[in-house]
Amino acid sequence: GQVDMVVSRLELKEKIALLLKIFDKAKQNLRISKSTKQNKILSSNKLKKIEK
Repeated sequence: GQVDMVVSRLELKEKIALLLKIFDKAKQNLRISKSTKQNKILSSNKLKKIEK
C-alpha cells in the first residue's frame, strides 16, 4: 500500500513536470507569434510612412 502511494506520487510529479514543459513551450510559441505579428504591423506602418 505505502509503496504504491510513493510510486504513484513519483509518477504524478513526472506528469506535472511534463505538463509544465509543454505549457512553457506553448507560452514561448505564443510569445513568438505575438512578436512576429507586432513586427509585421510595425513594418507595414513604416511602409505607409514611406509612401506619404
